[in-house]
Amino acid sequence: MVSATLRLIACIFTLLFLPCSGALADTSNNHGITIAVGPSDMDHDFYRIAGRFGWDKRWFDDPEGNWYLTGQFEAGGFYLESNSDATQYRDAADSLYGVFLTPVFRLQRDAYDFGLAPFVEAGIGVSYISETWIKSDTFTGADFGSHFQFEDKLSFGTRLGSQQQFEVAFTFIHYSNANIKKPNHGIDTSSATFSYWF
Repeated sequence: MVSATLRLIACIFTLLFLPCSGALADTSNNHGITIAVGPSDMDHDFYRIAGRFGWDKRWFDDPEGNWYLTGQFEAGGFYLESNSDATQYRDAADSLYGVFLTPVFRLQRDAYDFGLAPFVEAGIGVSYISETWIKSDTFTGADFGSHFQFEDKLSFGTRLGSQQQFEVAFTFIHYSNANIKKPNHGIDTSSATFSYWF
């Protein structure tokens, strides 16, 4: 329960306060779209699409101006489809979809002379899923316990292109309800992520 409370406080604080403070950043290529595709740890295919809405802020510039902290909101949807042949002892869904809103902090480097601009980012958001129980690689399936879930995201990659408009990354996302309601099996996904900024 403490974990759930801390996650909720982090989400609310980020949503309400942080985009309103800090130095202005370069607003070019500050909004975008991202697509992620990959597996879960329970034999599912995972697909995620989101709009990205940059905060137009940069904090904690290093003395040489190479690294800074910024962020964006991500809002969109995802789809999970089971590949499992495991026999389930009850009727679990073959697939589910969800919607989410996640504030994301990003430690971004300005582009090197050869054009790459690496970053690492992390965020905690909220999501709603259509099914609370989905087939998995286990006899019991994956039981999420509730439609409400947290989305925990960690990603690292690089921006590239003549205007830094493209991005490739590896992304890890965890969904669970932080034991607000049990059972809380949760699920982990890892994906290749492709983004376009405009």
